[in-house]
Amino acid sequence: MKKSISLMLLLGLGLGLGLGSARAQVPPFTYQAGAVSMTENGSALIVDAAVPITAEILPGGSIWPHLGLDDDGYLYIGGTVVDYRTGKVLSRIGPKTGMVQALPSGYRVEVVKQRFRITQGNKSCTFTRGQLGLLGWKSTADAFKDGNIKFASRARQLLALAVKLEEDSRDSQYVVNDIDLPFCHIRQTGLGNPDLLVELGRSRHGGWWLTGSIEQTLLRSKDGRRWETMRLPEGISSLISSHVVDDKEMWLAGILPPFKDDDPLLIHTSDGGKTWRNVGRGDPLLGKLPDAWLEGKRRVAMPVAP
Repeated sequence: MKKSISLMLLLGLGLGLGLGSARAQVPPFTYQAGAVSMTENGSALIVDAAVPITAEILPGGSIWPHLGLDDDGYLYIGGTVVDYRTGKVLSRIGPKTGMVQALPSGYRVEVVKQRFRITQGNKSCTFTRGQLGLLGWKSTADAFKDGNIKFASRARQLLALAVKLEEDSRDSQYVVNDIDLPFCHIRQTGLGNPDLLVELGRSRHGGWWLTGSIEQTLLRSKDGRRWETMRLPEGISSLISSHVVDDKEMWLAGILPPFKDDDPLLIHTSDGGKTWRNVGRGDPLLGKLPDAWLEGKRRVAMPVAP
């Protein structure tokens, strides 16, 4: 892979690109997830639910505590779960460290004494960072906060994407952990170093996916174990997020040339990737943005740069 020195340093420091990582200096703006409004002011994200929640926008644009939506209408921010259709707070878990992440289907991940404790209902397992393939010079808490390990779940499956960080990013290695909670067992799939992987996602009909932001990569899997590299359009750049609706419809937060300055910089396919096109402001297709894709919503709402 060809990586610039600055991007190699980015991976080495672990300033993972996440929600809003392509942001320039823009004035505060607000976007919606159902009945919940979210306001970004450059350093913080304010979630206006029944109980307001403030998250930190880290260097590089990622959000802390981690933030996500799912197909069922729930917003997860740290240990808090919100019904974004009504704004009602459904549950809040807040250990003293704050190192907790609630996930779909009742999963919870916590950092406890340099280990990861994973819980769903009355089932709980604890794993070392080494067992999950998360290796490098950072503390477990810092690696979790910086997104060097990412979690996603469905009813009976939890995946964790972890990286063994090396000073030269070309030597860093990614693994996907398929975690069997009832037996505290991990089935691990090595991915090598396909890209700077910034996102682990899942949708009900689209399966699992991984987004890479340097070489503009989209990896997909139906079972979380076998991964296929999708063919993306020529010339795409600045890819930081994806959303796979199903085998035919996919969205990318990136840029295809030519583009206008007032475009929200979204790319769409409805034929499984055979053809792609930019989706600009005012395009009727924006009415089909997936409810569970927060990056798509925020891009449409971002002010146009002067």
